[in-house]
Parts: sequence; C-alpha cells; structure tokens
Amino acid sequence: MVQSPSGFRHSREKSACFRITIAYMIASSLWIVGSDFLLHAEFLRDIVVAEMFKGLLFVVITGWLLYAVLRKYLFDLWNSKEKTRISEQQFRELFQYANDGIALIELQDDGKIRSMLEVNELFCQMVACTREEMLAITQIEVPEEEWNEICTVVDQIVQQGNLRFEWLLTSKEGLKVPVEVSAGCFTNGEIRAILCIFRDITERKRSDEFITYLAYHDPLTNLPNFTHFEDIGGTALLEAQTNGRMFALLEIDFDRCKVIDETMGRKFSHLLLQCLTIQLRGCIGKQDVLARGGIYDFRLLLWDITSAEEVISMARSIGAVFESPLMVQDNEIHITPCVGIALYPNNGEDLETLMRSAHMAILRAKETCSAYHFYDRMMPQDSWNAVMMENDLRKALVGKQFELVYQPQIHIQTGELMGMEALIRWNHPVKGEISPAQFIPLAEEVGLIVSIGEWVLRTACHQNKIWHDMGLLSVPVAVNLSIHQFLRSNIVGCVSHILQETGLSPQYLELEITESMTMDVSRVVTVLHELKALGVCISMDDFGTGYSSLTHLKEFPLDKLKIDQSFIRELTTNTRDASLVATIIAIAHNLDLMVIAEGVEEQEQIRFLLRQQCDGMQGFLFSPPLSAKHLEAMLLVQPSPNTRHVCQSSGE
Repeated sequence: MVQSPSGFRHSREKSACFRITIAYMIASSLWIVGSDFLLHAEFLRDIVVAEMFKGLLFVVITGWLLYAVLRKYLFDLWNSKEKTRISEQQFRELFQYANDGIALIELQDDGKIRSMLEVNELFCQMVACTREEMLAITQIEVPEEEWNEICTVVDQIVQQGNLRFEWLLTSKEGLKVPVEVSAGCFTNGEIRAILCIFRDITERKRSDEFITYLAYHDPLTNLPNFTHFEDIGGTALLEAQTNGRMFALLEIDFDRCKVIDETMGRKFSHLLLQCLTIQLRGCIGKQDVLARGGIYDFRLLLWDITSAEEVISMARSIGAVFESPLMVQDNEIHITPCVGIALYPNNGEDLETLMRSAHMAILRAKETCSAYHFYDRMMPQDSWNAVMMENDLRKALVGKQFELVYQPQIHIQTGELMGMEALIRWNHPVKGEISPAQFIPLAEEVGLIVSIGEWVLRTACHQNKIWHDMGLLSVPVAVNLSIHQFLRSNIVGCVSHILQETGLSPQYLELEITESMTMDVSRVVTVLHELKALGVCISMDDFGTGYSSLTHLKEFPLDKLKIDQSFIRELTTNTRDASLVATIIAIAHNLDLMVIAEGVEEQEQIRFLLRQQCDGMQGFLFSPPLSAKHLEAMLLVQPSPNTRHVCQSSGE
C-alpha cells in the first residue's frame, strides 16, 4: 500500500527537506550578516541592524517556502516510486502465479531471438525445466528443425505485433504439451521483447478428440459408425478406381435379435451386441473395416480382394464362429448371422449402389434361409415387388381380402375331432392366393402383424361361436400368437375384449405360443398365468425347434405340446427323430400335458404315435386346411356335442 502524508513525515525524504532548508537559511543568513557588516561597519549602526533583521526575515520566509516546495516535490517523487514498486511487485506475483505459463523473450535489433529474459513457474512445469535452466538456454540446445519453426513464428509476431496460435510445446523429457499461445511484441526503452502466454489445452484437445471420436464411432462397440464407414468406403472406392482393384462390401445381420431385445431388455441386448462385435472382429483381417450400421446390423469392407472365393471364405468363417452358442450373463444364446454381399465393380460403381446391392442380397439370403447371398441383377425387381406387396397388404386388411381356413386336429385313439387350428390365407384380387410364408414375414417387418393377428383372433372366435350356436360339435379353435402380439400389445386385455365381444366361452379358445417367445421367463410366466386366468387353453407350437429348457417348461402353465413336423417327417426312417418324439411325449405326459403331432402324412407315423400314446395329430393324412364352409360340413357329421377335449381350467 502507498503510505499517507503522515507516514511521509517520518521518512528520510522529510529529513532531506529539513537539511536542505536549514542549509539554505544558514548560508543566506551568514551572507546577509557578513555582507552588511563589511559594507556598513563605519556608518549608521541602527540602520544596519534593521536591514540585517529584514534580510534575515526574508531568508526565514523563503526558507520555509523552499521547504514546502521541496516537501511537495519529494513526496510526489516518493509516492511515484512506491506505486511503481507495488506495481512491479503485483506484476511479479501475477507473472509467477498466473494460471498460464508465461515467458518473456528478448529480441535483437534485427528481430531475432537474443535470450530468455524471464519465465514463470507454470511455464517451467510445462517444459520440465528450472528457471535457471530456461534463462541459460541457447540456440545450440534446441533441435534445428524446432528452432527454425520457433524463428518463423517469432517473425510473424514481430510483423503483426500480436498473434494467437496453437503449438506443441516440447518438454525436457520429450513430451508434447498442446498449448494455446497469445504473444505480443513491445519495446521498453532500449529493450525489445515478446511476451508469450501459454495456456495448456490438453484437456480441451482430449474433449475435442473424444467428441470427434463419438461423431464417427459407435460408443457401445467402438466400431466406426455409418458416417465413418461411408468415408472409409469412399477412400476404398477411389483407390480401387485408381489402381483397378476389387473390393467387397458385406452387410451382416442376425436372426432373432429383435426378439431378444424385446424379451431380455436393453442392458442384455447391449452385452449381446458387444459379444457379437468381439466375435466378428476375430474373423476379419487387419486391413478390413467392420462398422455398425443399425441395431444389429454390421457392415464389412474387404479391401483388395482378387476373387469371389475370398469373400465366400469370409462369409463361411463368420457363420462358423456363431455355430456355438454365446454366453451372455450365464445365458446360452443361439444366434445365426446372415450375410449379403456386393462386389466392386460388378455390383455397383459408387458406394450408395454397392450398399443398396448388399442390402438386397441380405434380404434374399433371409428369404432363402441362406447363410450368405451375392447380389444379382434380378433383386431390384424383387425389392420393388416387396414394396408393392406391402401396399397391397395394407389394402388387404381394410378390403377384407383375408380368409381363415381351419385344419382339424384328430384324437389318435378314437378318431374324434378334438380341435382345429385357424390359419390365415390371402386372396389377392389380381395375384390370387398368396402364401403366408410370403406375407407374414413382411407383415412383421412393416408392423402390420399385430393388426392382422387381432383380426385372426377375432374372426376365429366369432366363427367358432357361430358353430356353437348352430348346435354343432364344440371344440376349441387354436390361434397362433405372433411374438409381436405377445410382447408389444396388451395381449391379455385384447383376448378378454374379443371373448366378450364375440361371446365365445374361453375354454373353446386355444392360444399357441412358440419357444422363441419364452426367453424372458419371468415375463412369459406372468402373461401366461394372466391368460390362463381368463379360462383359455395354452399350447406350445413347434416344440423341439427352439431353446426352451425343461425347467422353463415346468414353470409355464401349458395345456398342450405340439411336436414340430420336422421330427414327424422322418419318424419312421430316422431313429434319432423317433427317440426324440418318444421322449417328448413321455415328458409331456409326466407334466400332465396333451401332445399333438403336426405334419402327419403316413399310416406308419400314426402307428408309431399310437404306440407312444400320443394324444392327437394334425396333418394332410386326415385333412388339409378347410374353409369355414367345408369344416362346417365335417362338424355336421360328427357325434353329438361333448367337451371331452376342451380345456377345463377356468383360472389358476
């Protein structure tokens, strides 16, 4: 702090003022007294004394005036010096303890670096040197290339006066520290210097790099995202065009992933996705690029291939990796990849065309249940047909183009009709009858399956109620539930509403689920018990083709098991199939479940099923699916109504 005038009174400047004033007064007094004495010694002494007194008075007055002037001048001088000292002290503290590194560089007359005048502590920490080392540094100690770069920047600062730029500061250990430099050139007397402020931007650089990384990578798998893959693909395309090389673009998708996502939850799906990524990375080469496209959609770029055989080998390797189940949170997950392949330049000369070709190829692979498929020229037409079919499918639901047919289920021991399965058919006004195998997967893909499923359920219940009101044989009608109905919609509320709307007794409705719906056991058990509480019958369709464990089977409130026709088809020629069927029947009976064999087409199959005491059968040997009119005729010749094969449980 600057001292006040009161403090000034006790300073050495005050003493100097007094000394100067007293000296002036003494000297002046001696001169007056001495001169008057010498000049007027012989004359009037009284006058001499008066003049002497007058002169001394003048000396005293001017002495005090001199003191006042000197005091004011010296105080201002002292005050200025004190302010300068405090300012210098504050500057030094600011210089030393600033949050940024600071260096003061002295320049020669020609603008070249002469020496380092001063550095602060933080700058020393940045370069891992002491202050003494930095002040003593010479050009010889700096690598020539780096020194030339420094000189170039210094020239720019001198020319522009000030400059802001980013720089990699090299420490004593050779570490590179990214800094933002604010530099200004100034002259102080004879000294010409540059003041440089260095701000460490390491964290900012890391943040920028991380943001950039996220912009081009998938955070869950750390794979390049679709945007980055397009950039890489563009580079590959340019190189292939320049050097006349071939490369392949593969689209990889996995079956049942959407089901797993919906049943097991997002966290489990993320773990599964990471497992898939690890497995795929293990298949590809160092130059190949794997990227994530959609949810479970991957893109693979194979560089510089020489033949299609190399691509086939890669596709087979991908399939082989997933032959064994994946272990995710102690759960065995069986999953199968599907690969669509497009080759440059055969299947497209730009990246967009190649990706479209690979997508069409994977759609064909799924349609044909192939592990992989190459693009061919007919696929665009097929894709257009799929688009047109989707439009027609939406019209069909509104235009009443759907029809239900019913396949009877026969009791093996008595030959009686014990039930029927409702199956949907599409009678297109132009194309005629379209197989469910064609339009059901498309309905699932475009989100129409829930609406179609509800229509099937409502129509089947309504038709069965009509037959009951006619006094015909009362048997349950079985309706397949899609996984989308079971998981996405309020299936319990939907079934209850349709039963009330149609007036059908719940015991005459059988709901068929598949093993693919049973992955989330706790949720499935809850929903199935709620459905059973309505009084409906529940069966598991296509049993043996999924991955349900016997423990899960015990927990589900089922009434029937339907053995998949793939086991029945070779029942009489394949001992393994025969053993599996016999085992399934035995297990089901031990769990108090009825068993229906699907796809029975030979008498020998019936004899085997009779020996194993199978309960019922369904197949073309007895009857193909029938229209409502033809089934009604069958019901008319059946014995009187009974309820022997009806689910008797009305709740849990």
